[in-house]
Amino acid sequence: MAKKTETIEHRICDLCGQEILPEEVATLHRSDNKFSAAKMAALGALGTQPGQPHVDVCPACRKRPVSDVLDLMYPAPN
Repeated sequence: MAKKTETIEHRICDLCGQEILPEEVATLHRSDNKFSAAKMAALGALGTQPGQPHVDVCPACRKRPVSDVLDLMYPAPN
């Protein structure tokens, strides 16, 4: 008996929560001056910094102010 495995990828906009197709998503990656983007990706699992290391944005939210994305990536300290 033959088996077939199919992978279905669902992407969600981090700003509005809308489901988007993988080819429509724009993913923004955070990098800091201390580390290169590759090092930040490797250290991402450690969770040393608050905020999201990357943000997925749908086509509609690309028109929103950049401050909306920055608030997710670099939240203000409480």
